[in-house]
Amino acid sequence: MSIQYPQIIDLDEDDQKFFRQLNTHDEKIRFITLMHIAEEEREELLPWLHYALQHDPAVIVRQEAAKRLEGWEDSASLQVLANALNDDSMMVVDAATHSLSEVKNPESAEILAAYLDSNNS
Repeated sequence: MSIQYPQIIDLDEDDQKFFRQLNTHDEKIRFITLMHIAEEEREELLPWLHYALQHDPAVIVRQEAAKRLEGWEDSASLQVLANALNDDSMMVVDAATHSLSEVKNPESAEILAAYLDSNNS
C-alpha cells in the first residue's frame, strides 16, 4: 500500500525523519510518528495530523490523529475533526467527538450540535 504524506517547506533534520516515517507502509511506524509529531506541539506540523485523519488508510493512525488534534482550536483542525465524524470507523468518530468536546469554543459546539441533531433524526 502506497501512501504519500505532503511535504512541508523548511523542514529541519528531525522533521525530515518524521516525513520519511510517515511515508512508510508500516501503520505502526506512522502511528508512533504521529505521537512524536503531536508532542512537538508545533503549528507548522499540523498539516500532517490533518492529512493522517483525512487520508491514512489505517484506522489506528486516523484515530490517533483525531486524539492528537484535541488541543487545537484553529478552524482548519476543527473542520478536519468535523469531517472525521463521517469516518467509516466508529473508533475514529469517537476520538473526533471527544476531541471536539474538549475544545470549548462556539465553533466546536456548533459542529457537535449539528452532529448530534443529524444522529437523532
